[in-house]
Amino acid sequence: MSIYDFFENIYYLISRQPHPNLVDLILKQWNLLKPKSRVIDIGAGEGNLALELLNHVDVHFELCDIDRKKLSSIPLNPSISVNVTDAKELDFPDESFDTAFCINALHHFESPDLSIKEIIRVLKKN
Repeated sequence: MSIYDFFENIYYLISRQPHPNLVDLILKQWNLLKPKSRVIDIGAGEGNLALELLNHVDVHFELCDIDRKKLSSIPLNPSISVNVTDAKELDFPDESFDTAFCINALHHFESPDLSIKEIIRVLKKN
């Protein structure tokens, strides 16, 4: 096992659950999620944030990641769709989503500037 693989495994062991403060910020302080809204999570990994948030609010998540293996580990859920895609070329129409998350992922992107432009493009203007 390479040193990279070792630390990647450690990271996933300790990051399986989103930090409770983050969930509280999203739901209560920032009030980001409205019932029935469409949410895109870029760099979603194994979908832990969406799975936790779905315990609290009825929304539909589109989970996007370039890593098919991570996305394939997400349990089946009618409120979750998965999409293997690069953040700089999102395959969605303009203004498709009410909210976007990109948590702990942007620094991994090859072209963060293009990815941010794509995220803005797929977000509704309101």
